[in-house]
Amino acid sequence: MNFDILMACVLLYVGAFICLLAELLVPAHGFMAILAAAFAISGMILSFIVGPTFGIICALALMVLTPLVITGFVKYYPHSPVGRRVLLRGPNPQKVNAVSKDQQIELTALIGRTGSAVTTLRPAGTGLIDTHRIACISEGPIIEKGAPIRAVAVSGGQLVVQAI
Repeated sequence: MNFDILMACVLLYVGAFICLLAELLVPAHGFMAILAAAFAISGMILSFIVGPTFGIICALALMVLTPLVITGFVKYYPHSPVGRRVLLRGPNPQKVNAVSKDQQIELTALIGRTGSAVTTLRPAGTGLIDTHRIACISEGPIIEKGAPIRAVAVSGGQLVVQAI
């Protein structure tokens, strides 16, 4: 067994691991991951030069560790310093405009009343019901501007209407 080739093999595997860690900390956008894959493949080739048994052991270890590392990377990358800057986040629940109970009660009081479509409802638009200009959603097909409408329900903070 050649000790120099064995050390080169181990250093290539260590280099692959360091590149994967650097991918979490450095905004390389995948370059370090590609470099880590190249190091791992080079290490596997050198491990077969060291000996067939050592090569098979290293290949099996890579076959087991690669999916685990990818899964861990996908799980922890959004929480890394680079991932927090690069990836989009969902809306803040406290800042999302929710419909207040007063607005919900006001809209519910309009159910059953009639009016007209101020804009074309395809399916969303504006309706005029009892002198209230309100955002509406049509329940069925497109409702043309000026058509008579009836309020039938409240959904997602908007009044659901249908053509009369």
